Amino acid sequence: MIEKKFIDNLKFLQPLKTVVISVDEGRIIDERIYSYNPYYFVLSKDKSSGDYLIRSCLVTNSDSAAYRALLDNVENYNSSECLELENEILGVESYKYSDVINYLKNDLCEKILESASYRFKDGKFIHKKIGTTKYEFYYLDKKIDSNELPYAILFKLSWKKIKGEIPNKSL
Repeated sequence: MIEKKFIDNLKFLQPLKTVVISVDEGRIIDERIYSYNPYYFVLSKDKSSGDYLIRSCLVTNSDSAAYRALLDNVENYNSSECLELENEILGVESYKYSDVINYLKNDLCEKILESASYRFKDGKFIHKKIGTTKYEFYYLDKKIDSNELPYAILFKLSWKKIKGEIPNKSL
């Protein structure tokens, strides 16, 4: 179950060990992704302490969806996996493509960027996304379908949440 309170309490560059009970190296599905289903933490490593630090949080339902959204790996994605979202996460009535755009523009007054990603080496379509300074919603259909639901949502954690400090550039 996805909990808004859990996501709201995350801080940029917060040590992973302060969020999970015990850091399990087996849950690191890539050198920079920690699986804590349905959360996938995008990590960096502190060079001095060796701690994993959280940079952002992807909400999706499988490792293969996380690989697609974050690492452009389309080959291993099972498109039958559907992300089940509850409206309470953001307060949006529906996560359909057109509803998300309307909510972000009208209710949150966010500037949005709609884009599509293609893999550079072979031109393979990865996803289209709706992005703001706080969120990225990932969709699978090449064409705009106003009823399409996202397969993943990235919550961008802002360094401004760290008592006004600029993050350590040595990461």
